[in-house]
Amino acid sequence: MRSLNRSRLGRQIVKLALCFLLGILILLIPGLQLQLTAVPSQAIVEQNTATTEQGIPNRQELESFMDEFFAEQMEELHVPGATVALVKDGEVFFTKGYGYADIDKQMAVTPDQTVFRVGSVSKLFTATAIMQLVDRGLLNVEDDVNKYLQDFQIESTYPDPIRVRHLLTHTSGFSQHYIGIAARSEAERLSLAEYVEEYQPPRVRPAGELYSYSTYDSDLAGYIVEVVSGVSYEEYVTQNILQPLDMQRSTFSQTLPEQLATNLATGYEYEDDSYETTPYLYLNIVPAGGMSTTATDMTHFMLAHLQNGRYGEQRILSEKSAQEMRQQQFTDHPKLPGIGYAFHERFKNRQRILAHSAIFLGYTGLLSLIPDQDLGLFIAYNKFDPKFHERLTSQFLDRFYPVAEAEVPQPLANHHNRLRLFTGTYRDFEYPEHTIAKISSLFNHVSVNAKDDGTLEVHFPEGFFATIPPQDNFVRLLEVEPLIFYRYNDDDFVVFEQSDRGNITHMYHPLDLGPAGFEKLPWYETTYFHIPLAIFFLIAFLSAIWVGIRNIIQRRSQSAQQHKPMASWAWLVAGLVSLLYLVFPISMGLALLLNEPTDLIYGVPLIMVALLWIPIVAALISILLPIFAVLVWQKQYWSWWGRLHYSIITVAILGFIPFLDYWNLLGFRF
Repeated sequence: MRSLNRSRLGRQIVKLALCFLLGILILLIPGLQLQLTAVPSQAIVEQNTATTEQGIPNRQELESFMDEFFAEQMEELHVPGATVALVKDGEVFFTKGYGYADIDKQMAVTPDQTVFRVGSVSKLFTATAIMQLVDRGLLNVEDDVNKYLQDFQIESTYPDPIRVRHLLTHTSGFSQHYIGIAARSEAERLSLAEYVEEYQPPRVRPAGELYSYSTYDSDLAGYIVEVVSGVSYEEYVTQNILQPLDMQRSTFSQTLPEQLATNLATGYEYEDDSYETTPYLYLNIVPAGGMSTTATDMTHFMLAHLQNGRYGEQRILSEKSAQEMRQQQFTDHPKLPGIGYAFHERFKNRQRILAHSAIFLGYTGLLSLIPDQDLGLFIAYNKFDPKFHERLTSQFLDRFYPVAEAEVPQPLANHHNRLRLFTGTYRDFEYPEHTIAKISSLFNHVSVNAKDDGTLEVHFPEGFFATIPPQDNFVRLLEVEPLIFYRYNDDDFVVFEQSDRGNITHMYHPLDLGPAGFEKLPWYETTYFHIPLAIFFLIAFLSAIWVGIRNIIQRRSQSAQQHKPMASWAWLVAGLVSLLYLVFPISMGLALLLNEPTDLIYGVPLIMVALLWIPIVAALISILLPIFAVLVWQKQYWSWWGRLHYSIITVAILGFIPFLDYWNLLGFRF
């Protein structure tokens, strides 16, 4: 689950909790800037065709490479156990296990027995199931998804409907939703029908317009599989994919059968020089990330897709549907990698790779197909760290499919004078616009700056790559065609989009695991505006509390003639509202600290739900402040400075209401 993509589970949840804490304490901290990443594009394939000898000579040389890589990288990255499988030319070429599935039990990893949770690789099975139903004439990828929804409907926010193919390409236009994706036990887990109805995110853009990784897209596709087939998603996939492919040690059940549970690799995190086990998640989002499997079983799935839907004597897809899954179905720009049906396109060493990551709490992995080489590579391991599989991919390709360096293209004439057009702050599309988790978008801000040498510099600090392979913090770009920039770091391209008025609106900057889009933010949505605004609120609230306390103390020493009740009440109300507004983020932060960060994936803790009443109560009381402000000017209470101070406090308190609303902290939005 990349977006748990970019739908994105393990560290994403921790990141979400930390982001949320960061956001609700925004009154006390400075803003963030974040960092970008990169993927080779098809244009590179066309630039330079000079290569050296390519291919895997034999199994022995491959095993030697794998042994050396796993020994070195597992130690460096503290990966307890891993498994790898490679298929080539229609057969299983290599499988092997390394390290431990369970450290305490000293249980070794074996490719045919050890079960790993493979997160978002599940989406490939969901897309395969949809295409099977297409083969049988039971649905059409061009159909409106509402045709198949029985108990609820998708709102017609935009003129064009969401079609089935949009779910398979992450172009539905739904917002992200991170909260409530899992349960603590099987008994608490929602059915797929319950989940897709209860947690339906709003549509935030027209379908088919932009790529934005979404777990909900896959869950809705899985629900359509249930509706059309008449059986549960798990039952359908078992009968129509797992059994025909002889994947006997694979399941989508969240309560594993005993023969699989005893061989399930324990998920780990490495903190403070020690391994800690991660909790077992009972997912509500089974079609998006609920699969458990072995490396050997995954070889069957890879072979079926490389052989156009056929595995041995079995056929799970027609040739046409298998080819459609591998074909590019959407891209943000012809120069950039795109997506097939669930398969994400990437270009490395001039090889077109179709891949999907497996990101989960305590587990990571990657499935990659290179159709032109009739090759598939699968890796899974029991620790969250995408660096591991990205290093394997890069080193494997450099070793067996090396290429000569591409030539740097010539810059666009007069490109120096165009740089300011592109500078500013951009935000990743993948954030929950409609829930309290919107504060996580602070980690998705990208800074683009002009350099004296005629290039652009894209910068993100640590944090943005918590769920994707970390790459360079600074990415240098050179404009080589109008709106198209060459990326020095990895010989790839970045594309900007311009409105009819000539303003830059989007930046498409592919990640290692697929497309990625960023919207250019207006000044009032940047941290450069929100941080100073938050500081203004903080100063105003503290001053109101201080004056309110001072008035209470002075009131005790005043005579009856000196006392002015209305003036005292004015400051008491201002101080009370200010105190509530300060207590709210602090108490929310403490609530997060007292609960496990992963609790948010089960839903919002009750203590946090109760605390969300605080800003509602404060907002209702604050209605009195403009009334008091008018009266103190009319009756000339206090000095001119005192009346001005109170007016500023009133503006701050009233202004804090839309500030809370912007961050979805006014009301119960989760």
